[in-house]
Amino acid sequence: MAPHGLGVGGREIYERDRLRRGALGLLPSAAHRELEARYDPRPADPRPERRRFRCARQRGADEAIAEDAVFRDWQQIRADIESARSSRAQVTATALAASLAEDRYESGVATQLDVLQARQDAFSADVARIQADADLAYARVALRIDAGKLDAAKEMR
Repeated sequence: MAPHGLGVGGREIYERDRLRRGALGLLPSAAHRELEARYDPRPADPRPERRRFRCARQRGADEAIAEDAVFRDWQQIRADIESARSSRAQVTATALAASLAEDRYESGVATQLDVLQARQDAFSADVARIQADADLAYARVALRIDAGKLDAAKEMR
């Protein structure tokens, strides 16, 4: 009898374990193997239709993962396009600021430090533009690979 307070599943597990404990010491080995085989939660020989179902389910999961990767890559391209546009606008703005700083320095209103800072900002903006363009190019290649339109091994040669 199962201890009081166990649910339906708990009683079944308790009874199975009690039978196993009793079988270990009291039953002959052939009967013990038969009992173990009967109550073993893992089937000894999985049915082929289960394997086919698992393979089909795995293929469906793989296709969903691929679709998610393509969608993620497409969204990354959209974000990188905006980042590239933004960095180009920043390059234009910092180049204008550097030009104005040089004009102010020539007229004696700004210091040489102001000019150097403006040039450094313009250089940093240009580096950010180059990085944004590289990120966009990488995202486009990743989309082609994930969509199956580009073989990465052929492209590396």
